[in-house]
Amino acid sequence: MVKLRSILLFLVLYSTACLGAPRSNSASLGSGCSINTNKDLSKTQPLVLVHSKNGEYEFAYPESGDIINFSNRDQVILACPGSSFEDKNTQDIREISCSGGSDFDSGNSKKPLSDMECTKLPESNLKKIGTCEGEKTLLKVGFDVGNSGFLPVMDLCFDENNNIPVYTVHKITSNIKGSQKGFERSSFNESFLFKDVATTQAYKNNNQRTMFLKTLSNHVAQKYIQGNHFLAKGHCVPKADFVFGAQQDATFYYANTAPQWQAFNSGNWQKLEAGIRRLAAQKKINLTVYTGVHGVLKISDKELYLTETSSGRKTIPVPQIFWKVVHDEKADRAVAFVGINDPFADRKDNVATNLQKENICDQINWVSFNNDPEKGLMYCYNVKDIQYKIKSMPKIKNAYILN
Repeated sequence: MVKLRSILLFLVLYSTACLGAPRSNSASLGSGCSINTNKDLSKTQPLVLVHSKNGEYEFAYPESGDIINFSNRDQVILACPGSSFEDKNTQDIREISCSGGSDFDSGNSKKPLSDMECTKLPESNLKKIGTCEGEKTLLKVGFDVGNSGFLPVMDLCFDENNNIPVYTVHKITSNIKGSQKGFERSSFNESFLFKDVATTQAYKNNNQRTMFLKTLSNHVAQKYIQGNHFLAKGHCVPKADFVFGAQQDATFYYANTAPQWQAFNSGNWQKLEAGIRRLAAQKKINLTVYTGVHGVLKISDKELYLTETSSGRKTIPVPQIFWKVVHDEKADRAVAFVGINDPFADRKDNVATNLQKENICDQINWVSFNNDPEKGLMYCYNVKDIQYKIKSMPKIKNAYILN
C-alpha cells in the first residue's frame, strides 16, 4: 500500500512538472464566460459574433434561456457597423477573448462586455443583389462587417413598380427564447426605394379614407376605414423573430411591409408569428420562414391601393392574401398558411377557398386561430398543394407536414 501511494505521488508530481500547475483564479481553463442577453448588453451594444465552421462571422446565440456561454480563451468578435466603439477607438470591429466570469480581454485591458459599447446601435443596410420572380428586385438586409463581408438578416424580393414586397426569407433560431426585450420600435426606413411615394403620409387614416373614396361609395369606404378598421404597416419579417436588438431594428424597412388590416395584424397574424417562435423554442429546431403577399384586394369589384405617386399613378396595392411557409429543413417538414386580408370576408367563399379546398388546420397542433373574419381568416395547407397556385411560394417538394 505504501509503495502504491509512493508511485501515485510520483506520477502526480511528474505530471505537474510537465504540464504546469492548475490555475486557481477565475480565468482558469474551463471556467468560461457567460453573457445574459437581457442584462449584460447595453442599448448601444455591438454585434456579438463568432467564427463559423467555414471561417465567416455569425451571431453568437444563447444556449439556454438568455445566456450565451463561452469557453475560456474563446475568440469573440465585436462589431459596430455604421458607428465606432464608445472608447474613441476608430475601429468598428475588434476581437476579444474570454478571460473567465464576465471579463473579456481586448489586448489592452480586461473588462465586462457591458463596458464595450458602440456610439449607437449598429446600423443595417439594404442591398440589391440581383433579380427575382422575373424582373423584380432581389434585396438583402444585413450588416457590413469589415473584411468578412455582409452578415445577412433576411432576403427580400421586392416589386419596385408597385412598391410592394413579393416575398421575404429569414431564419428563426431554436434559441429565440433568449431574445432581447424592451427595444423600442424604430422609425421605418425607405432606403433607396419608394422614390416617388410619400410613405409616411400613405399610412395615415385620412389618406386611406381619401383613396378609398376615389374608388368606393361613401358608405363602403366609411365601413372599411373607421375606428379599429384601418391599414397598418404589416411586417413580413417581424421584429420579435430575432434575438438581438440590432437584428430587430433591421426589420424596420418599408420594403418589409405591406398594407394589412390592423385587426388582422394584431389578431390571427400575430398568433401565427408567436406560434412559429414557440414551436422553434419548444422543439429546439431552427426554422426557415418564407412570407409573402398575393393578389390585390377587390371591394365591389374594384382594386384597392394605399396611395398614389406624385404623377397620380396608384401604387402600394392592398394585398388579398398574406401567406407564410414554415420549413424545418433538417427534418424536411413544412406547412403553408394563407390569411385573408379582408375584415368582411365570407368564411365559405373567398380567395383562399377558391385557391385550394383542403384546409389542414385541424392537423396543426402548435397554433390555432380565431374564426372571426375581422381577425383575418386563416387556412393551412400542405405546401405541395398550394405552392404552384401562389407562384411566389417556395417550391418544397415531398416534405412531410410540420404538425
